[in-house]
Order: sequence, then C-alpha cells, then structure tokens
Amino acid sequence: MRTISLEKAAELLEKGSILPSDFTLAGELTPRQSRKLLDMVVQQSDFLQRITRHPMDDLKVEVPVIDVADRALKQIPEGTEPSSSDWVGVTYKGRILHAEEVDLPFAVVYSTLIVWKKSGEDIEKKVANMMAKRFANDLVDLGFNGDSASSDNFLKLNDGWTKIAKTDSDTHKVNFTSESLTKWSQRLEAVISALPEKYHGKAVLVMRTGDYRALVKEIAGDNAGAYQILLSGETKEFLGYEIIPVPYVPTEHVMFTPIENFVFGYLVPIRRYRRDNSMARQIEYLYSMHVDFQFSVADAVAIGHP
Repeated sequence: MRTISLEKAAELLEKGSILPSDFTLAGELTPRQSRKLLDMVVQQSDFLQRITRHPMDDLKVEVPVIDVADRALKQIPEGTEPSSSDWVGVTYKGRILHAEEVDLPFAVVYSTLIVWKKSGEDIEKKVANMMAKRFANDLVDLGFNGDSASSDNFLKLNDGWTKIAKTDSDTHKVNFTSESLTKWSQRLEAVISALPEKYHGKAVLVMRTGDYRALVKEIAGDNAGAYQILLSGETKEFLGYEIIPVPYVPTEHVMFTPIENFVFGYLVPIRRYRRDNSMARQIEYLYSMHVDFQFSVADAVAIGHP
C-alpha cells in the first residue's frame, strides 16, 4: 500500500495527479510510534506534562498504591520480640483505570494544502501540530468536565477528575454554598484545611483561569498596579501553595492535591487513519485511542465547589 507525505500531496494536488490510494494509511501504530504521538500531544499542554501519565496494555488496569501507617517508629526492648501491635500496617490502595475510546477526526481541504505549500510551510509539521494541540486541549477539557451521565456527546465520553472528586467517598469536599463562603480567599483556606496535612507537602491548588483572576482582584482590591503584578507573576501562590490555573476547570471549582495524584491513563497502541476524499476535496484524518482519568489516592484530594 503506497503512502506519501503531505508536501508531495500538495504538489500532486496542484498538478491534478493525486490518487485516492496515495493517502491510504491505516492501522495500529507501534508502541514506539504511539509514545512519540502521545509525547507530541503532551508537549502541547503544560498541565499534561506535570501529571502522572500511565500507559495501559489492557482496557482495564490497576494503578497500585501502597500506604504505610504514620508514626511507625517504635522502641522495642532488647531481647524481646515485637508484639502484634508493634508491627506497622501496610494498606493497599489500588485504583482502577477503565479506558474508554475517544476519536479525533479532522480534515484539511485541498486548497489549504496548496496555500501552505506555496508559502513554504512545513505541511507535515503544521498538520501534526494542529492535531496535537486539539487532542491535548480536548483531553484536558474531558479530564476536568467529563461525566458519563451527561447528555452531551463530548462530556459523556468518560468521567473526569471533577466528577470523581465530587462523588468518591474517600475524597474531602467543601460546599461553598452551604458553608456560605463567598470570597475566594475563604474558599481556598477551607479547601486547604479539608485535606489531611500529611498530603500538604506536595499539594497544589488547581482552579479555573478566570477564577484565579477573580482571586487576584480580590487580594489586590482597588490597587490596579498590584493586580497586574500579581496576575503576571511567574509563581502563583496562596498561603505558600502553588496555584495552577487551567481554563478547563469548571467555574467555581478548586482542587487541592499533589499534582502527581492526577492520573491520565492511555491504552497502547493508538490507531490512526488517513485518506483522500476526492469528492469532498479534502484529506481526512482519524486518530483513535482509549483513555481514562483517575486519582492515585482519593484520600489525597480535597475539592471545593458551589
């Protein structure tokens, strides 16, 4: 089966000598190709770069987590054996990843390819970057807003971190409405306090970008200069904890947890398809993969919501 580059395709399109078979490319990517594709997607998102990415070899896998009890140090008198109460308990807290299929279809019309070719752009690279950026944004969006019970075709693809944090019995929840918390400073303090202190060392605050701006405005008050300084600061913090603004976090929601506790699972290999649709005068792409979202430790998550 013959395949050609997009650079060559644009040249053939101009000459009118392209054939549908020239664009047939289908099937599973090798594990190496899948990792390369995912790396390209991850590089388009600061958030995906920082969280735990867990490759899967089956649709359902377990993320193993082992917890050792706190304050385990003891003094055992010499010449005596540890009693049954002296032994440290180890708790297994494995979490299940159950990947669901997501597909990214997109098309490039012939005229666009020809324009890119004439402008001297790297067509292969441009298309790859467009695909990677769209995939990255949609994955983060689904990761925060996914709800399998939704009637929305996008949102129902999978349950995301927000729904998991609000429904899991082991997470820690703060209801801003019932607690009458109207100021962002009050809300963040409440969410921080809700998380057991043993997780505070690496915990970060994850909130919507617009809500972060509201927090900064609240702190700065009427001082416009202070507002701009705080908003443009390289390190965004509250009470010493890093704030990670993400545009896809639902409005008035904030999570406090170690960034590594966010888990994005993906099944290897990934499938891709590419064809020339001469009737529609466009080149079509379809990337298909299975993904899931989870937390490594539910007890290490605090969420505030209205």
